[in-house]
Amino acid sequence: MKLFDRTRFCVEGSPYTVANLSKKIRIYDVIEKNKKIYFWCRLKDEQKCIAILTDMCYNFSVVDRKGFLPSIRKILLRYGLIVGILCSAVICSLYPSFLTDIKINESEYENSVLSILSEHGIKKYSFAFGFDSKSIEREILALDGVSFADVVKEGTTLKVSIVKEQPKPDYFPLVNESVKATKQAVFSRAIVYGGTLVKSYGDIINPGDTLIENYILVGEEKVQTQAGGEVYGFLYYEAEWYFEYIDNVRLEEYKKTVLIFATSQIKGEASIISVDYEINGNSIKALVTTEERIDDFKSE
Repeated sequence: MKLFDRTRFCVEGSPYTVANLSKKIRIYDVIEKNKKIYFWCRLKDEQKCIAILTDMCYNFSVVDRKGFLPSIRKILLRYGLIVGILCSAVICSLYPSFLTDIKINESEYENSVLSILSEHGIKKYSFAFGFDSKSIEREILALDGVSFADVVKEGTTLKVSIVKEQPKPDYFPLVNESVKATKQAVFSRAIVYGGTLVKSYGDIINPGDTLIENYILVGEEKVQTQAGGEVYGFLYYEAEWYFEYIDNVRLEEYKKTVLIFATSQIKGEASIISVDYEINGNSIKALVTTEERIDDFKSE
C-alpha cells in the first residue's frame, strides 16, 4: 500500500517482531530480507514507532521517507544550504565594511571627532562604505589645537590619529635697544641672550655705557637683532671709623663695626668677593669688593 506521507523502517528480528508492533501501529508493505524486516508506517506515526521499538530493545533504523512533507523537507534542506552559502558569501563580502570599533588617540577630542564622523554617516556597529577620509581629516584639523589628523580604516576598526599643536615657547621679551649699564663698575662677566657683547674683562664701566649691542655679525655684516643678557661687574665700597684707642684685644670687634658701615651701602643682590682693612693710627678703613649685576635688561 502506498501512503501519501510515509516512513520505512528496517528492524533486525523475526516476523514476530512486526506482529507485536502491528498491534499498536498500523504498518504496510512488510517484507523480510536477509533476516531483516522492512515495513512502512504513516509519517505521523514515525515517532510513536521509534518509541515502541526503542522500548522493546530492537535494533532498527529509518531507511526512507516519502510523500509531500519529506519532499518539502529535502527541498528546504537543499535550498536552505544553498541560501546559507549565499548568505555567508554576502556576509563575508560585507563584513570588511562593518565597523566594530572606533579608536581616537586623544580622548579630549573624542566627542568632537565622533560628531564629525556621525555627520559623514560613520558610527560604531554600522557599515562604512567609501567614506571620504580626506574630508574628515580637514574637519578635524579645523578643531582648536589640532596640528595633524589621520583617518585610517584597518579591518573593522576605524583609527583616528591626532597630533596636538605644541605650546608656544616662553621666550623672554627682548628689548629693541642695546643693553646699557646702570652702575659704575669694573666689568667681570656676562650671560648674553641675544646681540653682541662689547665689553671685556677689566673694562671700566660707567652708567649709560652700552654693554650688549643689538646686532650680530654674519660674516662681516652686522645684522640687527634684539639684545638681551645679564652683565656683572666688580663694585667697591669703603668705610672708615675713628676710635679713641685701638688695642689688639678689641681689634676684631672694631673691624666688624666698620664692615657694617661699608656693607650698608650695598643696594640689591651682591656677592662679596673680598674684604680688606687698613689701620692708620686711630682709624680703621674697610674695603669691600662685590660682584653685582649692572645691566638694565629685564626678562619676564
